[in-house]
Amino acid sequence: MSQIFQRYNGIQGADDTVSQGLNTLFIVMDCCGVSPVSPFANDFQLLRTNYWINVGMRGPNTIPYSCCREATLDNYKFGQNLACTVAQQAPLVRPRGCYEAFRQLATDVSTGAIVILVIVMVTELLAVMSAIIMVRAIDREKNNTLDPSNPKMYRGREIPLPDSKPR
Repeated sequence: MSQIFQRYNGIQGADDTVSQGLNTLFIVMDCCGVSPVSPFANDFQLLRTNYWINVGMRGPNTIPYSCCREATLDNYKFGQNLACTVAQQAPLVRPRGCYEAFRQLATDVSTGAIVILVIVMVTELLAVMSAIIMVRAIDREKNNTLDPSNPKMYRGREIPLPDSKPR
């Protein structure tokens, strides 16, 4: 995640898919950076992202606006709040890093995912067993009806004998 994060270019004019994806991730997952942002350091600075290196594009901001709680998918490209992006005031900044957000998401859905996987596996196992039973039954019936020595061969199908002609 850190290697992908280093390619982050910011929000203003960021047309690359990595930056757009990370901005969307910040907003949807309510996170910022790989690890939580602190007033003393952040991943944009520590990982030497393109956003941090390009001072002309970021200006005085130390974190992008997409890391602010008030940012939405509609306004993150052009919004501005210096109390959040420069001063990084705690109530305004997204509180956790994205690594923690992913870990929490995996923990939350793991029980449900395990239950669904077990149900799917049991269903597939029953389907395979049913198919095997059906194939064996069809094969057995086919073998019984084609065997001329089998007394059941003609059961249910009477063969009319030729009528004798009255004279």
